[in-house]
Parts: sequence; structure tokens; C-alpha cells
Amino acid sequence: MVPTLLASGSAAEGDIGAYLPAAIALALGGFIAALLIGLVTAIGTVKEKSHYKRMPYEAGSIPVGSARRRVNVQFYIVALLFIAFDLETIFLFIWAPVARELGVYGLLAMGVFLLLLILGLVYEWKKGALQWSPRTAPEGDEA
Repeated sequence: MVPTLLASGSAAEGDIGAYLPAAIALALGGFIAALLIGLVTAIGTVKEKSHYKRMPYEAGSIPVGSARRRVNVQFYIVALLFIAFDLETIFLFIWAPVARELGVYGLLAMGVFLLLLILGLVYEWKKGALQWSPRTAPEGDEA
């Protein structure tokens, strides 16, 4: 018997038959997951791992030093700036196909957006966030 649904899209009160397809899908998914895990356990062979297999993989090179060493904060700043400017660039790709439909208002809005983006870049540049080497004082400006 197929459950009848009301016009609102919900099942009749007390009718749990509407949940039967979801229950079957859940049970089938659980069965398949358990079956695959069982097959991998039964068929797979456990091999003794060598010293090199137990080492962490890092682009094919052997790790040197501790993984808990301090990292220059400049890497994090550049990563955050990249994400910020990359996400803002995506807005240009969204805007471009509808630019003609938006007309002058869309052009002005994107102009303001780009102006703020450029001002943000200039600000980060002036603050030295884009420099990799430490800032050195010019000669005669030692204070």
C-alpha cells in the first residue's frame, strides 16, 4: 500500500508508512557499508610495514626536524590574504555574465567593490604584509 500524502506534502497523522522508503534506504546503506568493511577485512592481507612506510609522507622527501617547530607567521598572513583576495575575485566571475542586465547600478556597485579591494591591497602593501624579508631601516634612519 502506497501512503497517501496530504496536499501540504506531509503524511496523514499516525501514518508511519511514509517513512518506509527512508528506512529502507538507511538499512540498505548500512548493510552495504558493513558488507564492504567485512570484505576488506576478510580479503585484505596485513603486511609488516617497513620503517620507511611508517614515516609521514611529505612530497616524497624524508622529513627533517620536528613537526612541532615554529613557523614564520608570514606564511599564515599570506595564506589569509590569498584566500581573502581569491574569494573577492570570485565575485567578479559571478558579476560578469549579468553585468549588462544590471546596467549602471551594477557597474557602480562593482566599481565601489573594486575600489575597496584595491584600497585593501594598498593598505596591506604599506603595512608590509606582502614582504618576505624583514623590513630594514634606510641608512641614517636608525632610531
